Amino acid sequence: MTEAEAATRTASTAAASGAIAPSGALQPAPDAPAMGYVLTGRLPGPTLVVADHGDLGRAVVARLRRLPTLPWMRGRIVVVSLDRLGAGDQARTLGGCIGSYDRIVHLPLAGRGGHTEAAAEQGYWAVLRMAARLGMISGRGVPMGARPGA
Repeated sequence: MTEAEAATRTASTAAASGAIAPSGALQPAPDAPAMGYVLTGRLPGPTLVVADHGDLGRAVVARLRRLPTLPWMRGRIVVVSLDRLGAGDQARTLGGCIGSYDRIVHLPLAGRGGHTEAAAEQGYWAVLRMAARLGMISGRGVPMGARPGA
């Protein structure tokens, strides 16, 4: 399956819930700006929310989309850009889009120069570790320590 086919399948599966646009973007309403990303596996399972504070989530999602086994994931990964989240009704509507969730992973805050490759790598492995712990993926090849190689 090509990356484009996987993205289309992921978007069409999740779009049935009304929570995401065809691009895989998380939107509380069809005319609202995107507030993150949704990656949905073929099988039902846990929901892992990833809290992002800038554009680091985009880099982590790009890495996750390159995984050839992503379509076989159980459940979904919802990446929420907290800096795009307003207050009040927007936050409640977003909560309705996400629904119940099992765990939250917070990506590291970026410094003044924006995110680094090291931060993107760290966030990527943190998401994979939690997905493995939740049973969303098998976890083969995912270092379960605090850092890759640990």
